[in-house]
This record gives sequence, C-alpha cells and structure tokens, in this order.
Amino acid sequence: MTQPTFLVGGGKGGVGKSTVSMALLDFLIVGGEPPLLIETDTSAPDVWKAYGTEIEGHCVDLEQKDGWLEMLEVIGRNAATRIVINTKAANQVGLRKFGGMLFEGVRLQDRELVVLWVIDRKRDGLELLASFLDSFAADPRVVVHVARNLYWGDEAKFDMFNAADLKKNIEARGGKIVNFPDVADRVAESLNKSRLPIHTAMTEFSFALRIELARWQAEYRRTFAGRSGVAMRVEVGSGDVVTPGTQDITYPARLGWPHVPGDRQPAAAAFVRSACGGRLGGDARRVLLQS
Repeated sequence: MTQPTFLVGGGKGGVGKSTVSMALLDFLIVGGEPPLLIETDTSAPDVWKAYGTEIEGHCVDLEQKDGWLEMLEVIGRNAATRIVINTKAANQVGLRKFGGMLFEGVRLQDRELVVLWVIDRKRDGLELLASFLDSFAADPRVVVHVARNLYWGDEAKFDMFNAADLKKNIEARGGKIVNFPDVADRVAESLNKSRLPIHTAMTEFSFALRIELARWQAEYRRTFAGRSGVAMRVEVGSGDVVTPGTQDITYPARLGWPHVPGDRQPAAAAFVRSACGGRLGGDARRVLLQS
C-alpha cells in the first residue's frame, strides 16, 4: 500500500518551513512507522541535521534536474513509506521547471501528495501560494493545506489571507486552513542551536524549556491529527488511553514518554493535560506519574 508524500512549502525564507517539517516528522514518528526525510535545503539542511540519525534522510538539490531524478529514485524505492519533503526558500523556480516530474511520480505510484504551505502575514507569500496552485494543484492527488504560522501573530492578524479569494479557492479544492502554534523564542533558538530531534530535546532541555516544548508539541500534534489524514494513537503508560475529543493520543516508550525521572513529571503532566484540552483523568495521571 502506498503512503502519502508530504511537501512542506512556503516559497520564501523565514516563514517557518523547517520548524513545521520538524514538527511533522515528530508527529509521524509517533503515529506509526518512521517516515523518510528528503531535505532540499542543501546550503542549510537544518532538518536533516536534526533527524538524519533518527530516520532515513536524503539531501537533494532541486535546483538541478539531477536532484529531481535523485529524489524520484528515493520515492520509487519507498512506496510503503511516508515521506516528508522539506523545501528550501526560493525553490519555486525549480518547482516550475521540474515539478511535473514529482507529480508524475506520485501518479504512477498512486500516492497522494499532501502540501503544507506555511504563510506569514505578508503579500508576497500569498502570491507565491497562488502561483503554486495555478501550476500544480489541479491534480486530484494533490491536496494543499495552508498553515498560518502563529509566530507572526494570532489568527485575526492574518487578515489579508483570511479575506482573500485565495483562501476560498483552497477550501473549494478540499484543502484546510490550520493554525501552526507559536513556541517561545528560547525553545526555538535552542532547537536550532542543538539540532536535536524534538523527542530528544524533550529529555535534554532544561526544566522550563521542556514544559514549553511539551505544550507546543501537544498543540501541533492536535493540528496534524485533524488535517494530515494520519491516524494517531499512542498508549500512555501501561495501556491507558487519553482521549482529547475524538483523537486517541499516545506516547510510546521508545520516545521517552511517559517513563520520566521525577524532575520531568510536571512537564509530562502538562503535555498530557494540554493534549486533552485541560482534562487529565485520575487513572491516566497516575499511570503517567508512576511509570
């Protein structure tokens, strides 16, 4: 059975593509078999440096046709694996010239291409998104979701996009508009400097940063669980399940949850409480804190 390919785009630098890619990888690792990473920012491969030792990863240059062929070879060998493509800034030239090769590849594999397009509040990002839709989103296998990166302000501040026909166009095509949660600058900077995968940072960061990281992780996992089409179910402790709304959220022991030393218990509790919309049942709490 073929698995979806996720392409994280934005068309320009600084909107948060790498952060979204790292969060998506974290979500997919918890949700099942490890995904495969294709890093296309060969000059600053931050996502690959963080996750290259955790999962299979490849760095390819999509400004050259050979890079697209290399990527297609990887995709062709991994039909049963979920793939995350982290795109570099200003990659729209390569997409226009060679992107048809990717869409032909997903067609031949009968694989869905899920695009997560990250935006800030500026007009140029919306223009790049409109160009992408006009060029590549007509294929029914391509689903385009837009992620408002709340680092740039709350949802209401994205007024240019919120009122645009572009938003209606995306929704008419079956795409969703989601809010990607903000995280404290200290956590973002620590992730960038340490180049740790998120689940490792959850065990190695300082106490305060782990609490903020847990809150952020729970929020983006809820976002992805509702929009990515990937079922997410993780067991808490010895099998108890915490259910936020209609989603069963789990934390497998291989990622370090919830078997935590004493100083991490408040962060663990905050993580599960956030995931459950503030509701943390007694049994689940006891399992979490006594593991």
